[in-house]
Amino acid sequence: ALRGELAEQKAELTEAYTVAIAEAIATAKGEMSKELVAEIAAINDRIDQSDVAAIEALIANCKQRMETLEADVAQLKADVLQLQTDVEELQEITEKLLAQIQSISYIPTYEDGKATIDYHTKRGTLDFQISPKSAIKDLEKVWQSALSFKAVHTQTRAVDFINLPIIYFEADATNGTITIEVDGTNLGEDFFVDKIYASATLEVSDCNNCIHSPYVNLTPNFIMRFEDKEVERLCVLNWDADGDLKLSYAEAAVVATLGSTFEGREIEKFNELIYFTGLTELSGFAGCEYLRSITIPKQISSIGENAFRDCVKLVNVTIPDGVTSIKSSAFYMCTDLNAITIPNSILYVGGYAFMGCSKLLTIYCSAILPPAIYYNYQGLKDSGSFPFNMGMKIYVPRDSYDSYIQYTTSFNSSIVQDNWCKYKSYIKPFDF
Repeated sequence: ALRGELAEQKAELTEAYTVAIAEAIATAKGEMSKELVAEIAAINDRIDQSDVAAIEALIANCKQRMETLEADVAQLKADVLQLQTDVEELQEITEKLLAQIQSISYIPTYEDGKATIDYHTKRGTLDFQISPKSAIKDLEKVWQSALSFKAVHTQTRAVDFINLPIIYFEADATNGTITIEVDGTNLGEDFFVDKIYASATLEVSDCNNCIHSPYVNLTPNFIMRFEDKEVERLCVLNWDADGDLKLSYAEAAVVATLGSTFEGREIEKFNELIYFTGLTELSGFAGCEYLRSITIPKQISSIGENAFRDCVKLVNVTIPDGVTSIKSSAFYMCTDLNAITIPNSILYVGGYAFMGCSKLLTIYCSAILPPAIYYNYQGLKDSGSFPFNMGMKIYVPRDSYDSYIQYTTSFNSSIVQDNWCKYKSYIKPFDF
């Protein structure tokens, strides 16, 4: 009887325990479900409020980029198709040209029949006659792809073709001639010092077939060619050392000073001045009222007194970095001068240097350290000795602006060379 009673109590307890556990689990599940639902709602809320907009914007951006990419691809396909069409057209013209051309002949410039490659520029200009001249029009259309100028070094066993790029082409259909300018750099330095020799041919080719001119002997040219004949006459008159009535690069290189050779002369341009590598100070062009352009050599350290005074047609001058001084009246009364940049290397700008340059409204002074612009000449402190016209805007390096301004105090009893006091209101910072 006792065992039976205990069994019943155990069964009741087990059932009660099972019910309690089930209820606890159900309650826990309910609470967890509520928390989970609340968490999910919070996440959804955050997504709704911020992330969704960003995601949608990202998707829209991707769609736009994809559309742009598809458009670019379509355009690229069209370009490739057009390129293929152009290539086929050029190929057809070239094949027709090769069938049409009967001969290509070099037109000599000099008595010895040689073609010259300039020693300094490494370039050469050559003329050729095309027969029949009716082929010229087709050659104009395809010269960039069909025309080449090839050289070989002679007096050697090797037959290695050297490509001399054609950098300029001009055709004269009336006379049946063409003019090309080639870059001879690939000939090598030994060619330009007469250690090896070379010949070259002009070739028209469609990659399968070609026609070319007879080989032309090439030679380095050491004689300067001047654009301005008056400049050439004066240079030969003064510095032709060997009496050949020409000026070589070597003869120009030893000239140490120009003196008064060009003063007041009717010269218009002197860009060959860069080959006068022995010059360190530039002067001697005062009163050249027709001078329009000049190239100042890189080795020049000083632009001398009155160097370009009264050059009324001089429009633009580049002062190379390395020039340390621009002396008094260097560009005085250059009334057409409209732009000037003073290089970082400058230390001194003399009195009246740019006075009277009525069109020069802006000066760019790139010197990090303010250059001296006042010179106490024989004890005089005349404001007229300043280099610039009043009212010119003077742009200086932004980081150096304060340095320029600090040199704007009035004169005292001592010599003040770095004084910019007259230009304080015209100095502006600039990013060079």
